[in-house]
Amino acid sequence: MFLKQLYRYSKTACFIVIAFVLAFVYIFCKWGIVATPVLQYGMFSAPVHLNDTQEVYIIDANNMHVNCGALSFTNRDILQVSLAYYERQGAVNSSVYNTMHKFLGFTGLMDEYKFTNYASDRGFTRWYWVKLEEIVGKTIDSLAIYKQDFLWQQNGLQPIGTPIKLTFIVP
Repeated sequence: MFLKQLYRYSKTACFIVIAFVLAFVYIFCKWGIVATPVLQYGMFSAPVHLNDTQEVYIIDANNMHVNCGALSFTNRDILQVSLAYYERQGAVNSSVYNTMHKFLGFTGLMDEYKFTNYASDRGFTRWYWVKLEEIVGKTIDSLAIYKQDFLWQQNGLQPIGTPIKLTFIVP
């Protein structure tokens, strides 16, 4: 219906829209790369199943456990997800570069330094420390963060293995 009305209004605009959609379908099917969010439901998410292992970061500030369950979803994401993203940044940087190099390497515009984060462990720790102080509303003198895997069993999360202290959080 939209294309029919667009065709009546402007034949050129109609052909441009059709060409755009066809180009997207070609890129999506042939190259396996998402060029635009057109026709991509849920392109930034995946289903989480109850039998999947969940990574949880245990935050000890001033030798006391920070209860992330009592925080808002936004603050909980800042505390939990930013740790996961920083921990995986090296692998993600190289993966993005290698993926995009396949498709855009011929242009000569692909410099690896453009796909690399240059945040240091000390800089990330300072940023995280300030954010944590803002969220909990207290001055923090000591900070230790552990990563623990959990599995959903018997209507609750059960810890798997032992907590591992994160080494990129520096004092």
